[in-house]
Amino acid sequence: MREAEKGDQVVRIPVAYKPIVISRWHNNLADGSKYLEVQWKASWKWRKATIPRAQLHDAAKIVPALAGRGFPVNSNNRVEVVRYLADYETANVPAMPNEAISEQMGWVRDGVRRGFLAGDRLIAVGPGAPILFHPPGDGEAQLVKALKPTGDFETWRAAIAGLAPYPRVMVGVYASLATPLLELLCKPGFIVDWSHRTSTGKTVVLRAAASAWGNPDERSGYSLIQTWNTTMVGFERLAGALQSLPIILDDTKTAVRPQMVSDILYQAAVGHGKTRGAISGSRATAGWRTILLSTGERRAIDFTKDGGTAARCLPLWGPPFGRTSAEIAVQIRNLEEAIFSNYGHAGPRFVEWLLRQDVDELRERYAAVNTRVFDELRQGVNVAVASRMGYGVAVLEFAGLLVHEALELPWEYQSPWVKLLGGVTESLRDADRAKEAFSHVHAWAVERQELFWGRRTEKAYGDNPPSRWLGSWKGDELAFTTPALREALESAGYEMDPIVRQWAERRWLKRTSRHKRTSRATIGPSGDRPQCYVLRLRSRKRGSNA
Repeated sequence: MREAEKGDQVVRIPVAYKPIVISRWHNNLADGSKYLEVQWKASWKWRKATIPRAQLHDAAKIVPALAGRGFPVNSNNRVEVVRYLADYETANVPAMPNEAISEQMGWVRDGVRRGFLAGDRLIAVGPGAPILFHPPGDGEAQLVKALKPTGDFETWRAAIAGLAPYPRVMVGVYASLATPLLELLCKPGFIVDWSHRTSTGKTVVLRAAASAWGNPDERSGYSLIQTWNTTMVGFERLAGALQSLPIILDDTKTAVRPQMVSDILYQAAVGHGKTRGAISGSRATAGWRTILLSTGERRAIDFTKDGGTAARCLPLWGPPFGRTSAEIAVQIRNLEEAIFSNYGHAGPRFVEWLLRQDVDELRERYAAVNTRVFDELRQGVNVAVASRMGYGVAVLEFAGLLVHEALELPWEYQSPWVKLLGGVTESLRDADRAKEAFSHVHAWAVERQELFWGRRTEKAYGDNPPSRWLGSWKGDELAFTTPALREALESAGYEMDPIVRQWAERRWLKRTSRHKRTSRATIGPSGDRPQCYVLRLRSRKRGSNA
């Protein structure tokens, strides 16, 4: 009820049929917007919800925001409820608790100290005000439930010790725990992908990795393990909420279409969502710095033609446990029995340890590891790919060293890359999209060589020369007109500009100056000399590792 004057009388006007109060207000760390926590009594219990202040004070928005939760508002009383809440806020908010909230987990900062949100738990060192995680939707609320620790750390640690002989599996555990390091080391996210035929233990890798932070059982109603059966918007919401926590997606064949895998790999590596329009301007896009853990029967890099994305993917082909046997099956069963009831301890403990370290010292230690890894990697792949992907191997190597130090794992750290680096470099060579595209357009030209001036004599064409020349081909130099090269590349799914840029960097193109990627080539009997992309075939063979 609220009181109002009617003539010379004071009358009571009904507002709602249940008691309503504003209990606290919040400041969103991301954009400074205000949220209010409202409480109301329903079925003899007090219920609460935290919603943006702008919705609480808008009669058109308060009904869809709260009515479905049982809040006593409807289309008949919404104006009176909004007026009542405005009066209540004016009178009481100055005396209410004011707490910071974040719609993203992972690293957060309130201007005073750095903290880390693992679900609804804030991990921080030293005094300071609490920071609460505010899930913007039901999916994010499920993640909070998945991140609640269960059982004890010692049982989990003993179970993980049994994985020490399996480097492919341990990479999953190290990658999961490495994700918070990316922010401290100022490194972008990347992808680790396990691929092989079905029923070889790939999902077990993800379960072990997920157990460091939360529920690893994807068959339960709430788990950190998701499937590839998602949309771009769904992925962006997941990545935006987790931010500095690992994203774990099982089985690429469940994707709604192959292109979705490529799009998600790209988005994960880029580290932010797509820009989308709003009524006024554009919507704010969420950002993340994460490691995506993926499994599938096909290698993830085979889904993308983008060289930059492929170079940020660490492909681990092969059975994670090396072989299948009754003994391995028993070991997996014992592992799962332990981690399904003991999880969510290692990640927060590792973050607590990181918060006590000197960040500059961590970066110095990482730099030494990165130099060593880069020197080893560039022996197997070209310098460009080693530069892009070397940091990923280095981050995981560094994380492994730190995890053993911080969590006191009961065996001496043994680098998994001693056994795995050869396979990774072989896959990365396969994923050299510039080299792959060069071979493709060469083969494309061979199939159409009669349309390249110089492959036949003028007399051979007789009275029927081609109506359109694709370029010229003389000796080592294969020249494409711009439309022809674009057609050749895009027909196979390659983007022309980044591919041509990489060819130029590797000196696979004949150029008249360092500012141009084209040069003139004679095409046709009339002697026309248009600007063309001239591929130097022998230079590509000599410089395939350039």
